[in-house]
Amino acid sequence: MRYNHEEEKNLRREKKLPSSYANLKNIAEKIYKHKKNGIEIALREVLVNATHACIIKKKELENSSDYIPKISINILPNDFSITVEDNGCGFSENDKDIFSEIASINYFKVSHQLPSKGLGRLAIVYFSCKTVFETISDKLKPRKLTFDYPEIQNQLPFFSQRTEETNEESGTKIKITFNKSLYGGFNNKYNELSKFQAWILENFIYLLYDLNDLKMQLTLDNEQIQVKFEDIKKYFFSIHVRQKTYPCEILMVDSDKISLVFIAHKMPVENDKIKYDRQFKSNNKKIYISSELFDEYISLDGLEIKIPSEICEEVEKQICDFLDKEFSHSIEEQKKENCKILKNVQNEFPYLTEFMPDFIKVTGHKPVKKEVYINDAIKEKGEAEKAFWKNEGVMDPRLGKSALYLYVKHRKNILFLLENTLGDEKKSENDFHELLTGRGCINLAEAKHNLWLIDEKFSYFLEGYNSQTGKKEVDIELYFYADSQDKPNNIVLIELKKPRKAHNPGKMIDQIRGYGCDIFKKGRTRNGLNFKAEKCQFYGYIISDIEDIKKEIKSRYDDTFKPIVYTEGSYEGKIFLDDEKKYSFYLTLLSTQDLLQIAKNRNKILFDLLKTPNP
Repeated sequence: MRYNHEEEKNLRREKKLPSSYANLKNIAEKIYKHKKNGIEIALREVLVNATHACIIKKKELENSSDYIPKISINILPNDFSITVEDNGCGFSENDKDIFSEIASINYFKVSHQLPSKGLGRLAIVYFSCKTVFETISDKLKPRKLTFDYPEIQNQLPFFSQRTEETNEESGTKIKITFNKSLYGGFNNKYNELSKFQAWILENFIYLLYDLNDLKMQLTLDNEQIQVKFEDIKKYFFSIHVRQKTYPCEILMVDSDKISLVFIAHKMPVENDKIKYDRQFKSNNKKIYISSELFDEYISLDGLEIKIPSEICEEVEKQICDFLDKEFSHSIEEQKKENCKILKNVQNEFPYLTEFMPDFIKVTGHKPVKKEVYINDAIKEKGEAEKAFWKNEGVMDPRLGKSALYLYVKHRKNILFLLENTLGDEKKSENDFHELLTGRGCINLAEAKHNLWLIDEKFSYFLEGYNSQTGKKEVDIELYFYADSQDKPNNIVLIELKKPRKAHNPGKMIDQIRGYGCDIFKKGRTRNGLNFKAEKCQFYGYIISDIEDIKKEIKSRYDDTFKPIVYTEGSYEGKIFLDDEKKYSFYLTLLSTQDLLQIAKNRNKILFDLLKTPNP
């Protein structure tokens, strides 16, 4: 594209905005009134112009290899000023002509494929107290121009101009002075050169990528550093929206987290609509993405892109799809790690497993901590329970299995307490009784006991009683009813003996037989219901220490009681409730040691069944 200064003049006459004081003030107030980072905004414009000048000079030199582009930035806190100097092309005749025309596009820049909106000068004028330009151009003839910007509140001429002949190298020097308040905020943020260097790299990565041989020097008071530009890899792809294709470029630099920075006209801009919601333990990058699409929707102040909401979702999807392919290895590795953590959490909290995600739905987009799986599952379970009570008993099937897991966990805790009770000589028979039934209650509630420790079927009686302290009665008395009957058909008596207490051999069986005979003769339950005892089957359990049971069995002179298979010291047999031996009383002598082990085995089997998938 061949640049023609006369053609541009005609275009400017058609498009330029009047640059009167009133118009400038109105425009500035609308764009910058609420901006608190005014120095950074003004510096962005100055450094963009300096970089553009170096790029143009390098492109137009016949032997550009002899040219080393340079930019220096000198921060002087004492007089609240910043000076930027470059060895670029300097002000051209075109620049001089449009210098006071806000919103006039610089077609000389456009001819070199550089963005131009003509609003940069307004930011410098608005935020500065005074700005002095000195420029030397190698266009037409050497010249030196000085422009002094008065304060925008002052209704003086917009600039004054002096021209001097010179043979110096082309370039531009700009000194901007700010008010003390504005400068104080800037100085607090960038009181170290390393912080200011980070800001330079953050904001000018695309321009610096295009000008990778640039030498940039930063000076703060008397301290100097050279900005270091590392090798950066560039990626290319396209976004397709509204039947149009927009080329895109991506630059990536190492970072402590994944973040997306949007670039329009080669400068970072704000955008809160498009996200790349990924995070990795390693290989994180700061991702700078530039596109003509963003250039098309840049705001007047050049600080924000306002992409229409109707295309945001599609734009975000295409960006995320491209980046996911670039990070596919990291995503796959992280997915494996997340699945491993999920598996460990499911093993540790099986009662929440039903409310955790399926492994096929686990992604590697973020590292997921153990606590996240747990808390999300608890929340999901809570929502299911809330829905159950609101929907009149329509139950999420996951709740049933979860409740069973909790019950199995409860049983495990009871087994732990039982084991401690049996191993502590200070524990009494009452402690043992309390653990099984809660002795304070005479009537034994169906849902308030741990009789499953003896046998699972003891969880389903309709009448049950604890003995009262000081009264001569059986410790536990249970009545079972068949579904078709309104009177008991099975009666179970349980006698608990204090662990490790010397009992008289033969007395334990006689004692429980006596309790059985009394109930048999009365033919009445504790609540006064009469029944035919001869039609009921009686069962008895003696729970005692293994040594006491062995002595009890040894004291008998018959072989009525046989060892129970897979136990260490438990027996079962039959005695009678009457002298004619017509009515049987089936009796089990269960050692507390075997009781504990059998209960553990039953609980383990139940737990293993819960871990298997539903049929």
